[in-house]
Amino acid sequence: MNAKTQFPPINLLLLDLIGALMVALGIVETTDPGVFLDRENLFAYYNWVLIVIGSLLMLPMVLHMIKRAKQQAAGTGVKTVDRD
Repeated sequence: MNAKTQFPPINLLLLDLIGALMVALGIVETTDPGVFLDRENLFAYYNWVLIVIGSLLMLPMVLHMIKRAKQQAAGTGVKTVDRD
């Protein structure tokens, strides 16, 4: 393997980390409300909002990885299968 390993951009890593923490916090607050955040000071369904926003923050990293995988597959001659 002669391909040089490239590290993902730091901004995508930070977005992914923040998103993962928000998703984790949202899941914990969904299963056991009031563990980390005070429910009285927050709006209704705050836990679901944390999960959705955290997932959206993690999306750019996922798209970046998919793009890199397609570029590597095209560069190495590996055939990809289109599923219609």
